[in-house]
Amino acid sequence: MTNIRSISIVVPSEPTPSGLLQLPESDQVAQWTHAPVIYIYRAKFNNTTIPFSFEVMKNSLSRALIYFYPLAGRLHWIEGGRLELDCDAMGVQLLEAYSEAELDELGDFAPTDAVRDLVPKVDYTTPMEEWALLLVQVTRFHCVKTPCFDYIEYTTKPPVLIGRTDANEKRKKETTATLLKLTREQVEELKKRANQDVVRVITIRPYSRYKAIAGHMWRCVCKVRAADSHNSQSTRARIGVDIRNRLKPSLPKRYFGMQFQLL
Repeated sequence: MTNIRSISIVVPSEPTPSGLLQLPESDQVAQWTHAPVIYIYRAKFNNTTIPFSFEVMKNSLSRALIYFYPLAGRLHWIEGGRLELDCDAMGVQLLEAYSEAELDELGDFAPTDAVRDLVPKVDYTTPMEEWALLLVQVTRFHCVKTPCFDYIEYTTKPPVLIGRTDANEKRKKETTATLLKLTREQVEELKKRANQDVVRVITIRPYSRYKAIAGHMWRCVCKVRAADSHNSQSTRARIGVDIRNRLKPSLPKRYFGMQFQLL
């Protein structure tokens, strides 16, 4: 069980640029949510270890927001049903928490209730203009001296494939996940099989390890769903692509924004 000790709103420690930032078209046609990311840091006990200070963490975040000031802003609707980012320095949410569990009890970090407690909760029933774009939760574990830094950053989520697209309804549904551990030998075998026919065609680039694994998973899922005659749900695979170095003209120096697309 994770207990929240304090909740703070952290703003930039110095004045930051204000104004409105337009969002790209790819961010206008999506279901909005936060993306959870969890970082775990184990304790290193020695004579030079500096005790963790939540106030130092808060001050560091405040200084970081000077450079990443859009994260302290808020989204709002404008004419035409579009969204803009208002750099109004409203701040990000910082939570201090303590977990009664031990770190090893979380296992492989499958999406259980214990793992979900490490991620800040967002009330999506409130107006979007009130949502913090960035929420950070610092969690200390039982018998562990150093904390776990968990944060969720505002991003887009691909639209659902079928059925209603209401965000609140989708969040009520239970999502299952499975973590598959592949050995190096298994990965190399998948890559070898994927490229058996490709090596004969000079114009086709050989498949990478990532593509070989993604393709294998895609085929397995399709076979399982096809075996169920009562399952009429569509199957679609999405792959994240970093387009930062693929754009022409290239992005300007010190660009700050979302440039990952799902294909």
